[in-house]
Amino acid sequence: MNPLIIVAIIIQAVIAKASKVAGAIVGYLITTGILLWGLSLYGSGDEIAFAGIPLSQPVFFVVVLIWYAFDTGNLIAALSAPAQKTVPARHKERTDEALEQLLAPPAAPEQPVVRFACPGCHGKLKAPEMAAGKTIRCPACGVTFMVPQRRVEAGCSTVQPITV
Repeated sequence: MNPLIIVAIIIQAVIAKASKVAGAIVGYLITTGILLWGLSLYGSGDEIAFAGIPLSQPVFFVVVLIWYAFDTGNLIAALSAPAQKTVPARHKERTDEALEQLLAPPAAPEQPVVRFACPGCHGKLKAPEMAAGKTIRCPACGVTFMVPQRRVEAGCSTVQPITV
């Protein structure tokens, strides 16, 4: 197989990783390039071999048509796929069940609550007073820190992130 074709297919795979639609379009361009290359070879009296087996011109055209069918399937799949929103890796982490329980609203209004700000994103958080001193992870930004003993205003330096 022609090394240039192999390089083109690898480049197309890299482009398809970034954008399936762009990858499918590049697939069409590669297939068209292979078709033109084959036509020039057959026109000059040469032939094409695939895995050491010579291909007649009609067989080559059938292979190219099948390749175009795959390209069309890839383009249809790419165009019909829902757009995916890129989410930063730090937001992909799931909140532990224990963290959800700690940050859940208190079961009874009489239960004392500690209100504080996340040292990473400064989001307003609250936890039962009995959670004071326990390590939690902010559900918004993922910073790990200890629940303070008392109410802490946003920006106060008494709540420090814990390096994990």
